[in-house]
Amino acid sequence: MRRCVCSAQPADGRTRGHNKAHNKAHNKAHNKAHNKAHNKAHNKAHNKAHNKAHNKAHNKAHNKAHNKKARARCAGLLQKLAA
Repeated sequence: MRRCVCSAQPADGRTRGHNKAHNKAHNKAHNKAHNKAHNKAHNKAHNKAHNKAHNKAHNKAHNKAHNKKARARCAGLLQKLAA
């Protein structure tokens, strides 16, 4: 059975172990950067959606209160006119 060529001794004289350790460190750094970017994008999207929903609810409550006040004022004016 032939051995995998990736486990053969490198031509530059360094050991397979050195490459393995280097690759592991490289992959770890790459994954960390990838995860950080992914999480940042995810959080940004989540916060945007949360803020949108919060603002929508806030505006709805604000408009409801405003309309209630406006209706009461209108009713008061109508009573004055009717008198």
